[in-house]
Amino acid sequence: MLLFQVIALIFLLFVIARLIIKFSRKQLSIKIFIFWFVFWLFVGLVIILPSTTEYLAKLLGIGRGVDLALYISTIIIFYLIFHFFLRQQKMEQEITKLTRRLALNEFNKKKASIDAPDKK
Repeated sequence: MLLFQVIALIFLLFVIARLIIKFSRKQLSIKIFIFWFVFWLFVGLVIILPSTTEYLAKLLGIGRGVDLALYISTIIIFYLIFHFFLRQQKMEQEITKLTRRLALNEFNKKKASIDAPDKK
């Protein structure tokens, strides 16, 4: 086993341990946990048996296994960027709604206090 494989597997074990800890603390849904767990297991398989990417690449008509890994990584990264962009947009809309609601509540409170007759 190459030094790179050993270092990558140690890192992989660290990531999987963090994933399990986050899930056990209820910080991840089961769906997200399963997705990332399977993803990291696949990464581990590729680290241990790099020839699997060659086999999959040939099945898909891609020249080299490393090219397949780069293509898949690029697709996943762009999907995650898109996903986080959509979440950020949704959060901005929610913040705008909350800010408007708070401003209207504050305005109504001030208006009520001005309109209320003084009780002396």
